[in-house]
Amino acid sequence: MDNFEGATSLSQFSTPKDAVKFLRDYNAQQLNMRFSEPFVDIARQISHIKALLELHDFSAPSFSQGENLIFIVGLPRSGKSSLEKILSNDPRCINGGELGTISNLFSSYTMNNTSLKYPLYLCDLDDKSFMRMGKQATDAFAKEYPDPNKKLIITMPSNFLYIPLLQKILPHSKIVWCHRNNKHHSINLFIKYFESNYWNFTYSMENIIKVLQAHDKFHSFCKKKMENHFLSIQYEDFLRDTKKTLRSISQYLNLEWSASDIQAYMQKERNYINIIEAEDALLRNYIPHFEELKNI
Repeated sequence: MDNFEGATSLSQFSTPKDAVKFLRDYNAQQLNMRFSEPFVDIARQISHIKALLELHDFSAPSFSQGENLIFIVGLPRSGKSSLEKILSNDPRCINGGELGTISNLFSSYTMNNTSLKYPLYLCDLDDKSFMRMGKQATDAFAKEYPDPNKKLIITMPSNFLYIPLLQKILPHSKIVWCHRNNKHHSINLFIKYFESNYWNFTYSMENIIKVLQAHDKFHSFCKKKMENHFLSIQYEDFLRDTKKTLRSISQYLNLEWSASDIQAYMQKERNYINIIEAEDALLRNYIPHFEELKNI
C-alpha cells in the first residue's frame, strides 16, 4: 500500500517535487501518531549480529537437510514478490509466503537453563544440535505444507539475518538474496505503508539509508564467508533482462527451466511485470528531490 492518502496515484501530483513534499509531511506525521511502541533500530541490529558472527565457523555440516526449501530473502521492496510470483507458477513449487518459522523458533536458544539470543548460541552448538534444530524447522514447515514432493518457497524478509544459521541447520536449502539499487530502493521503501512496527524505519529517509548501508555490509560479509550457500540477485538485472535472470535462478534452484517455461511463466505475470517496470521508471524522477540520496 502506498503512503498517499487522498490521492489515488503518484500521477495526481503535478510535479515529483510536490509528491516528495507530501510524502515527507505524511511520513513525519505517521512517526508521531502511529507508533506507540519503541523504535526498532534495524540498522543497529544488523550491525550487532554481523559483529557477533566475526568468529563464527562458517564451514558447512556433513549432514543433508532442507532439500525442498527455498528461502527468498532481503529487505522489503527488493524484488522478492516478483520472484515469488514467477516461481509459484512452477507446479513443483508451492508458495508459503512470509512464514516466520525460523525467527519464531531460533531468535533465542536455551542451553543449560540459560536463554541466549541469536547468534550468541551458535558457537556452543555441534552438528548434532544443528541437525536437531533443522529437523525441528522442517517438521514445522511440513505441518503447514505437508506435500514432500513440493519445493516450499518462504519469503520472510528478515530471514537474511539467519543465513549463517540456515547454512548450519538446513545445509541443502536454497537461498536467493534479493537486492536493488539503493537510491531506487530508498524511495520504494519511503512510499510504502507497512503495518508492522518492525519496519517503522521506512518513515524516515535518514533511517532507510542507515538500514540499507548496514544491509549491504552484512551481505558483503556473508558473501565473503559463505559465497556458495546463496545466490544474490540484483532487481535491476531482473528488470533489464528477465529471461537471463530467471534462467540463472532456475539453474541454482535445480529447476532447470527451458526457454518455453520461462516464456510461459513471464506471460502469466506480464501485467505485474509491466506495473513494476513502470513504477521503477516513474520513481527515478523522485531521486533529485531527496538530498539525502546524493551520496549513496
